[in-house]
Amino acid sequence: MCPSWKATRDRVHSPKGRASLIREWLRLQSQAGIDVVEESRKTKAERSWGFIKHFPKRAMNTLSKRQHHDYSHQVYDAMAGCLACKSCAGQCPIKVNVPQFRSQFLEVYHGRYLRPVRDYLIGGTELMLPTLAKVAPLYNALLSQRWVDGLMRNGLGISDSPHLSRASVKKQLRAWGVAEATPTSLALLTEQQRANSVIIVQDAFTSHFEAKLVMDVVELLSRLNLR
Repeated sequence: MCPSWKATRDRVHSPKGRASLIREWLRLQSQAGIDVVEESRKTKAERSWGFIKHFPKRAMNTLSKRQHHDYSHQVYDAMAGCLACKSCAGQCPIKVNVPQFRSQFLEVYHGRYLRPVRDYLIGGTELMLPTLAKVAPLYNALLSQRWVDGLMRNGLGISDSPHLSRASVKKQLRAWGVAEATPTSLALLTEQQRANSVIIVQDAFTSHFEAKLVMDVVELLSRLNLR
């Protein structure tokens, strides 16, 4: 049932193989006196300052991991091939939920070792988008350069990164007189206005990479006499 096992025919990449690796990893952690549940809790509770505080230690662990044997790396390699499709949980006879314990393992693993640069870059994209949108022409021009595309593809593993939309959703909606849905503005609506209103909760990626799509939806709703 597992796509990664079908592609590789490697037992390590089967649900049973990954479950066996996790079971052995848990045994070794327990043997070393490490409470993985507590480690996971600490990682979840970590905020920006906690990340900065533990960054040097994680960086040192990452740089020296080739010099020190850690069974966790073998488990990590096996989990890297999981597509999180959950066919193991729904169709496999042993009914093991690999994506669930995979995410729990990665939480503990990355509490000790740094994530790939790509993960931090993509994770911070939503926060950077409003700033990048102000220099959209420059950003798009850089992405069009072959050397930048090659650097992102070969160095970061990111290919076909989309260009930012030239149009600004916020400016266009303001020009059309479309009100922004805030707790204050919603509280001022009458019952009749609420019944005739639609709130669009779009994500940052759609707003900045597919601005025209958001505008088209707003225009359609306006033509249907909805505010």
